[in-house]
Amino acid sequence: MLLATEDGLFEFAGGEARRRCCRGVWLVDAARWRGSLYLCSPDLGVLNEDGEVVAEGQCWALREAEGKLLALMSGPKIVEVGDGVVATYEALAEERGWHFPLPGYGPHFTDLARVGGLYVASTEVGDLMAGPSLGAMSPRPLFEDQHVLAKAGEWLLVGTASGIYVTKDLASFEEANGAWGYVHGIVKCGGVYVAQTISPKPIWVSQDGLMWENLPLVLEEPTFGTTNIACAGDKLIYAVRDIHLIDLKDWHAERLGVKLPTVYKIADSTTSSLN
Repeated sequence: MLLATEDGLFEFAGGEARRRCCRGVWLVDAARWRGSLYLCSPDLGVLNEDGEVVAEGQCWALREAEGKLLALMSGPKIVEVGDGVVATYEALAEERGWHFPLPGYGPHFTDLARVGGLYVASTEVGDLMAGPSLGAMSPRPLFEDQHVLAKAGEWLLVGTASGIYVTKDLASFEEANGAWGYVHGIVKCGGVYVAQTISPKPIWVSQDGLMWENLPLVLEEPTFGTTNIACAGDKLIYAVRDIHLIDLKDWHAERLGVKLPTVYKIADSTTSSLN
């Protein structure tokens, strides 16, 4: 399990976390691609496992699509690592008033998905985008601070700063029941959907992605911009600074005794491909 933190990359295995790279570098994602490790930094761009910058810019996520490793950059831009810009939406962003609240950083796509033959991109902060190719997406009727996309049956879930929106057709959207507040992570784990919010009780679970129940677990509260959940078998890994293993059947959280800098993304050792 790879952990992108405010102070470089750590790998968690065998009950221990060891530093892999990039002391002092703010990282928000990590992925293995064709045998190599790539890291995503809003301050530097995409780095290799030696800490060398291989694509300059403000990187916010790494995704696999069309057999390519893509970096979601401020602009927003979609960049193929090692081969340049795939799509740019800077003009549209300016026209429609997209923005990002952290000074010095620009609006960007946060996630990608495939829905009914269309590519879908979530935007921070701006329109949900969809289209037949990465370079031909257009706004859909949801303008929000969007963080994550997930599919639940026929539904697309959009995690935002005000909760989860759901849609079947990318034309009409409604709010899910529960998981209210700032959502920055949604995963499928142990047969249920799991979301995190900024709250002393951050974990919500759902059978269908539409109705959510808040687990009565008091944990370290996430902060803005952090994705602190990932699935490990049928259990949930939760990490802000302490790593916890959560059993979703009996709602029990075990602290594993591992301390880290603030975690911005928990990733497995493979590339995050499209949902």
